[in-house]
Order: sequence, then structure tokens, then C-alpha cells
Amino acid sequence: MKELIAFRKYLAEGKKAQPDDDLEDRLDVGDYGTNIKEDKDTEWPQEVLSLLGDITFKLEKVMSERAKYQVLDTKTGKIWDAGGYTFGKVSELESFASDYIKPLGGRQSLQFEESIESLKKKPLK
Repeated sequence: MKELIAFRKYLAEGKKAQPDDDLEDRLDVGDYGTNIKEDKDTEWPQEVLSLLGDITFKLEKVMSERAKYQVLDTKTGKIWDAGGYTFGKVSELESFASDYIKPLGGRQSLQFEESIESLKKKPLK
């Protein structure tokens, strides 16, 4: 953020940004916690586990500035989500993987139904 403020002051003084200025080195995306240049230079991990470890994101293909990952079930090794996902930054991959969980299933509303039944039986006062 400091770099952005300094760059705005630089422009306010009447100086012009040159086409050869490397803005990526000047601008820090502090709100997201990464520097643009650092994130581009990092290598894509071969595998990333989800938060609970039940899903594995496996590197399928690296393109110019993005990578495609297959989503596999860790226990069986079978494809969990057909098509996979494409990410532009390693931080996006890590953030997505930490939020990805398998549905637990089961009947979630059983207690709610029981509470409705008990309310129906009570007389109104």
C-alpha cells in the first residue's frame, strides 16, 4: 500500500510513468497478502490437500500463467469433480483447497422435524 501512495505522489508532482516502469515491482497488493511478482515466480505444487485431507488437487497441466488441477478422492484415487479447476495464482489454489470439503450427507433436518411435532402437540394458551 505504501508503494501505491508513493506512486500516486510521484504522478501528482507532474511526473509521468514511463512505459518501461515496472509497475509490478511498485504496486503491492497488501490487502491480499501477496506481491504480484512473487506469486508469478513461484512454481505450481504437484499436489495440494484439502483442509480435511479427503480431497487431493493434482497438477494436470501448466499453461502460460495458469495451471489446471484434477480433483481426486484421496482414499480411492478416483476423480471426484470432473473437469477440474484452473487457477491463475498459487495463492488462489491454496485458498480454494482449504475451503473445499466433501459433503457429509445424512439427514440434517431430523431434529428440526421433531421440534415441530412437539410444538403441534402443545395446546395454545
